[in-house]
Amino acid sequence: MFSLIAPVVSLLASYAPDSDVELYDYTVKKGDSCASISKQEFGSRKAYRRIHKHNPDMGSTPHKLVPGSILKLPREKVKPAARVTAAERKVEARAPSDKGWKSAGQGFELFRGWRVSTLDRAFAEVTFRDTSRIYMRENTLVIIYGGAEGKARRTGTTAKLDKGALRSSLGELSGGKTLAIETPSSNTELTGGSALITVDPEGTSRVANHGGGKAKVRSGKSRKAISVPERMGSKVRKGKPPSAPKPLPDTPTWAPENASTYLIPDGASGTITGGWARVAKAETYRVEVGQMAQGGFVMTSVQIPKSATSFEVHGLPPGEYFAMVAAVDNDKFESPPSRLYKTKVVSTALLSPTGDAVPVAPADAGRPMAPVRVLPGARFDVPAGLTCGLGAADLGSTVIATGAGVQQVRCQDTDNKTVGGFAVDVVEIRVAKAGNDESGAFAVRREALTTLDLALSSDGEFPVKLAVRAPKGFDVSQMRRTEDGSWLVDVTAGETAISPAVFEIIIAGTDVALADFPVTILEPGEPEPEAPEAKKRDTHMFEAGVYGGFISVSDNHELLTADSPLATDRRIVNISPDVGVRLGYYPVRQFGIELEGGLAPTRLREGSDVLLFEGRASLIAQLPGRVTPYVLLGAGVTGLTSDPDVLGDDTDASFHWGGGVKVLATKNLAIRLGLRDVVLGSSEPASFSHSPQLLLGISGVFRRTSAEKR
Repeated sequence: MFSLIAPVVSLLASYAPDSDVELYDYTVKKGDSCASISKQEFGSRKAYRRIHKHNPDMGSTPHKLVPGSILKLPREKVKPAARVTAAERKVEARAPSDKGWKSAGQGFELFRGWRVSTLDRAFAEVTFRDTSRIYMRENTLVIIYGGAEGKARRTGTTAKLDKGALRSSLGELSGGKTLAIETPSSNTELTGGSALITVDPEGTSRVANHGGGKAKVRSGKSRKAISVPERMGSKVRKGKPPSAPKPLPDTPTWAPENASTYLIPDGASGTITGGWARVAKAETYRVEVGQMAQGGFVMTSVQIPKSATSFEVHGLPPGEYFAMVAAVDNDKFESPPSRLYKTKVVSTALLSPTGDAVPVAPADAGRPMAPVRVLPGARFDVPAGLTCGLGAADLGSTVIATGAGVQQVRCQDTDNKTVGGFAVDVVEIRVAKAGNDESGAFAVRREALTTLDLALSSDGEFPVKLAVRAPKGFDVSQMRRTEDGSWLVDVTAGETAISPAVFEIIIAGTDVALADFPVTILEPGEPEPEAPEAKKRDTHMFEAGVYGGFISVSDNHELLTADSPLATDRRIVNISPDVGVRLGYYPVRQFGIELEGGLAPTRLREGSDVLLFEGRASLIAQLPGRVTPYVLLGAGVTGLTSDPDVLGDDTDASFHWGGGVKVLATKNLAIRLGLRDVVLGSSEPASFSHSPQLLLGISGVFRRTSAEKR
């Protein structure tokens, strides 16, 4: 079988297309032969085998060519001068004959005369055929020249930098090859090593030899070039000779305490930070951050003022990263970059007490991750090589959330170096008696079945499957939820039960405690205990606040002097602003007394300014609760002051009635909306005038220890 297959494979290989050539169509003319076509197209009659290779269906020789038939003839492909070997964000390229730009991602081929451009926050790496590389920063435009195949061996690679900044890397070159960079004001020849070349908006070029090779720079088309030694730089203005080389700023060194690892929960994005030692001649610093998975390619670059010596980058997925920092002096020359600060972002599964993954809200762009809200008992296993703890807890291989509030996850690696962690917000679950009694004092009678009605509240969601765990001597039933949202549990205190006891609210099927509450035992015949704390909260409350709103004064009011010249045109504009202060005292929560004083600057419809003032006292009846409806009734005085030639000054007795609603935003803050009718004397005999008033206020509530059950 092998003897039959092998010749076929060999024959197919002889006709296999060459990756360095492309085929074009040739139309056979009268009198053509393979030899004549070969002479015409390839320059030699003996090259006819190239025709045979790419046209296997011609049959046996000698070939009789039919005029009008099509032959496939080879020609060498035009090889790209360079390729885009890495790209971050928006990188574009354009051929010399094209007007439009194309997206130039990784692998995009660049031919002689092509332009490649990076836009805002974009970066690109371009690798030439001779393996030399340039790294383009944002807003940089480069024209690719390369060179002819023969010429490239002598002169190396050429590119033109129109604007922006590029960093060269020629460490892999051999045999004295060079990279020539043209700019609007200079020509630079680089041999080996690395260098940074920038072009500012005025066309001024700066050449910084960062080391490891040679750099020569000349102005425009001048043949006189100067050498730029390692760690020195030269500036070239348009039409001016290169400046004498000057030392570059010192390279910053990273702080030893920079973290080598950052821990985040699954689904989150991480933040990496780093600090460095200050450089004396630095005017600014440039920090470049990249991902090692991309071969050390820069993802972001930022200029930082000299007053800062640290950076933060947010929104990073798990992976290995690096950062470099360079100092920039007051002449915009940049030092060689620092050594790579290598770090990584690792993730771990953050689990709820029931074992489900805790959802993590995505962070806003450019901002660090917010604390993750979790229930008590949430946990995560620490990745290998780290130990972690929550808050002040000891470090270990597992972290379990306890307590309440925002707490920081602290971690260390095996070298005892600090690891960047994240924060969790442990939800607090509060237990109280259902209804209006917030004392939290629960009592059960020994040897009798007692049903406890529990009100659970928190700033976050808690599981719907809960249970009560009681000390020895107590029997408890399963918890069941009522229609109004409270929880019921039946409790029996046996002979061995000890008082007082602490009951725990746990997640059903687990040992995770979410909250606890005290329970006392009443012996047979023992009276129910009073709840002095609850009683204290229900009595002697004070409220103080401000209000604002509107009053519509009746056209028939009697707020004027007897000899007022405008007695017949006393009408006040329909809507007048009304502001004031109030103070209330509530001996019990349901009833109270309130004092108010206010001002209403307004004017008559005919245009004259007047000022209303008011002082009143009210009796208030209200329903307890977080949302509190109320009614009020009271009396006081309402007055008006104005110029003598308007309405003069007058004060009349008034009474009022109305109602509204209060909302307890917190235990010490109430928002209030009310509508009332202010009743005054009238210009019509034996009648009263009515002036409606709409007020919105805010008050502080004192002598309260908690808000109503949420």
